Order: sequence, then C-alpha cells, then structure tokens
Amino acid sequence: MENNAFEKNKKPLAEKINDPYLLEDVREKTTDLSSLMDKINDLDSEKSELSFELREFKNKGKSILGRVMRGIYFEMFKKKIYLEKKDKYIKKHHELFDSKKKKEDKKRELSDLTMTKNEENNFTQEEYFDLYWPAESNKEFIKQGSNGNCYFISVLNSFKANFDFAKDILKDLISEQESGVYKIDFPGEKNPVIITDTDILQYKTFNRIGESNNLGDTILEVAYNELLQNSSDGFKFGFRDDADYQSKEKTNFEHLIESGKLKSKGGRSSLEVFETFIGNKTGAEFQYYLRNIKKKLENIPNNAFAIIDSLDENMYFSSLKNKIKGAGNLSEQDKKDLEDNEAISNLGYYIVRDINNNRQAIKTHHAFSIIKIDKENKYASISNPNYPNKEMIFSFDQMEEYFMGITIASIS
Repeated sequence: MENNAFEKNKKPLAEKINDPYLLEDVREKTTDLSSLMDKINDLDSEKSELSFELREFKNKGKSILGRVMRGIYFEMFKKKIYLEKKDKYIKKHHELFDSKKKKEDKKRELSDLTMTKNEENNFTQEEYFDLYWPAESNKEFIKQGSNGNCYFISVLNSFKANFDFAKDILKDLISEQESGVYKIDFPGEKNPVIITDTDILQYKTFNRIGESNNLGDTILEVAYNELLQNSSDGFKFGFRDDADYQSKEKTNFEHLIESGKLKSKGGRSSLEVFETFIGNKTGAEFQYYLRNIKKKLENIPNNAFAIIDSLDENMYFSSLKNKIKGAGNLSEQDKKDLEDNEAISNLGYYIVRDINNNRQAIKTHHAFSIIKIDKENKYASISNPNYPNKEMIFSFDQMEEYFMGITIASIS
C-alpha cells in the first residue's frame, strides 16, 4: 500500500518546478548536456579511427623498415660471402705462389747441374702438370656450379674416370704467361684463350663454376666460358641437334630436336667440347648417336670417353605408359612408377629403376658422364655432374630405354 501511494505521488520534474524561468533554464542545460554528450561520442569515434590509422601507419612503418633492414642485411651478407671467398681464394693463391716459387727455386738449383735441354723440358712439364692437377686430387670429380654447363662438366668428369689416359690430353693445355695470367691452348680452337686470377675470382664469387680441388679444372672451365662469350655459335643443350648426327629414321621426338623445339641456352654440346679438347689428334674420332645406345656400348673402344644424354620428361612418361599398357595387368611397382612420373612430369625429372631395382631420379635434358662400362656383364655406371659422387648403375637395355643419345670420343 505504501509503495502504491509513493508511485501515485511521483511527478515529472517539470511539474515539481513551479518557477517557469528556472524550468526553462533546466531545459536549456539538459539540451546543452545532450549536445555535449553527442560531441563526446563523436570525439570517441574519431579517436578510434585515428587509433586505427595510427596502428596502420605504425605497421606500414615497421614493414618498410623491415624491408630496408632486410635489404641492408642481404647486402651485408653478400659482401661477407664475397670477402670470405676472396680471402679464401687469395690464401689459396698465396699457397700456390709459394709452391711455384719452391719449384722454381728447385729448378734453378738443378740447372746448375749438367742437364740436357730435353730433360729440363720434361722436368718442367711434369712439375707444372702436378701444380694444376696434384696427384692426391686429380681424379676427384667436379660438382657443377650454377653455369648450366652439364655438357662441359660431364666431359671433364669422364676424363677423371680414366685420368691416366686423359693426362695426355690435358698436359699441354695450360701455360702461365706471368704470375696470375694463364694461356690455354685448346687443340680444337684457332686461337688461345687468356684468363687471369681476377677472371677466376669473379666466376668463383658467384658460384658460376664447379667445385674442384684442382686449379687445372677451374682454369679450363673459366677459359671455356670465355671462349663461349666470344663465340658466334648457337646455344644448345648437351646433345647435338645437327642433321648430320641424326639417324635417317626419325621418330617424333627426333623431329622435335630437328625443328629446334628442344633447344635452350646452355652452351655447346658435349661432342663439341671433346673436339675442342682433342682437336685433330691422330686417330681421334668423335660421334653422337641418337638412340642405338645399347649397340654402341657393346662395341665402344677401350680408349674412349662417353657422355649420355637424358630424355624429355614427357617423352619418358609417354614411353612408360605405352610399355605398361602393352604388358597387360599392372603390378604395384608399375602403378607406383606411373603415378610418381605423372606427379613430377613438369618438374624436370623422371623416375627410373636401376640395375638393382632401386629408384633413381633422372634430370631431363641433362648430360651424364659414363664412368665405367662392363661389356661382359652388360652394364654401365654413370655420374650426374650435380651429384658427381653418387654412382648410378644401369644395364645396357635400361640405358637404351632411359636415355636419348650417346657421345663417344675415342683416340687410337
């Protein structure tokens, strides 16, 4: 009852204020207060927008600063790598210079003894050959750099596989004109190539040449690169695409080669590298064979060097599908091989099985060194210049199936 009575007696503020002037003043103040609250709300909204823009500005600033700092760090990193490589190279050059100085001192000491001119020349040749290809490392394979010259590195690695025989090819190529200046006389080229330690350093700094512990390997690769720079020849993959080197029966992929659709930058062919190194030496023969790999391996001379070239991934995938289709029911291994080759068909590789049924990844449009041939058991070992110490072994039949062509250089 008391609550109801209280509610009944409640009156609006306007009814409680009897003074009309005071009532008007209260209404104005209420209106002003309401307007002030609206302004405060507007300011809060603007403050929120400004805070958001400020955060965005800070984030952009951090992002820009981050990019700048990353750029500075990257330049510092490149400079650090350059200086490290430069220091390492200079140190190696000093060691080489000291080694040469000792040899020259020894030569001067020996010149006081009675020595025929021929003996002196033989001594010099052997001494300098050992300088460029030391006995402890001269048979080590070279790992290809970023220069895209598998056709060239594969030739050098084929020499390493039979170095005692290749020594006769390499021994007269390099001569030092003065300290740090080398003349390279390639038998198959008209003019010699001159390079310096500075040229070698530039190539080494940006990993454009292969990794080798032999100064001779490095000099030859830089010299050949310089030779290509001054050459008007077209750039090709590691296989010949001339009509003279193609078989009369042309398959689909042979027409692709002939039409130039498989050409790409990368240098000359392995066959042309052999010609450059060996020239018109008596009894020298050079040939590229498109297919017929098995037959050529069965009849290859003992005193020969050989390079094998891989297929296009789509060519191998097509031949694999046709082979499996003709075989009837698919085994689990066939299914796996087919699926994997389909999955990587655009990655520049194809998967094959070696002589022990192990899976091997073959890089497309790539030159591989043949480092061992067993005619009796009909298998060959090959080396990929990207991973030269990983030997892959295939039967002659597998070589015929997995690869496109073979380059053979022989000297009688």
